[in-house]
Amino acid sequence: MQELDIQAIFFVLVKRIRWILAITLAVALLFGAYSQFFMPETYRSRFNMYVSNYTDRTDVAGTSSSSIAASQAMVQEYIVVLQDDKIMDKVAANLKSRGYRMTNKQIVNAVSLSSVDETAMLSVSAVTTDPKLSRAICLAIADEAPDLLQEVMKIGSIEVMAEAKMGERVGPAVVRNTIVGALIGFFVCCAVVIVLYLLDNTVKDEKNLKKRLNVIVLGTVPSFQLKGKGGRFRGKN
Repeated sequence: MQELDIQAIFFVLVKRIRWILAITLAVALLFGAYSQFFMPETYRSRFNMYVSNYTDRTDVAGTSSSSIAASQAMVQEYIVVLQDDKIMDKVAANLKSRGYRMTNKQIVNAVSLSSVDETAMLSVSAVTTDPKLSRAICLAIADEAPDLLQEVMKIGSIEVMAEAKMGERVGPAVVRNTIVGALIGFFVCCAVVIVLYLLDNTVKDEKNLKKRLNVIVLGTVPSFQLKGKGGRFRGKN
């Protein structure tokens, strides 16, 4: 195996750049075509809930920065509690009444929960292959979550800001997947070229021979080709 020579590797990559770019383009097109024609369309519906650490709504005027910080901390606890089977059972029952049958695991996999810009706002979104189902999941959570969360947590309150709308298409991300395919193709090609270079033990020239065997080269025998009959080349010393 050859020693790692950064400059030599760079020139090897430059020499093979056409093949690298061709394969990179082919892999990118493959990823893009697969995303466009074989991956299912996905739709996302979402809504927000505002979390407060007090239950008496007459205290809103006296809200302090410490209570807002406490509300922000409660958002993270609500995210964990919302994924519990006790709440998911209610959400699944609500969905069943709307004509959709889903297991707790399916609901959890479809739902994403996050805080909005580190505020006391809890964002709930659902992504499925059916825009109506995505909206139904959000509506079911909005119906069941506020009372159940207050029942479980014993403190605080949660307010649904607005009703979830029909799911909007979010996938497949053809452009993103094409870029990912291009990056994968490029780096894999470069890795293959480098590995083949490092595994190549053939002697290329006099300088390479001296470096490998640490010997003095007394002379070289030139090799050239002459054109013979029929346009063919024949070797001659």
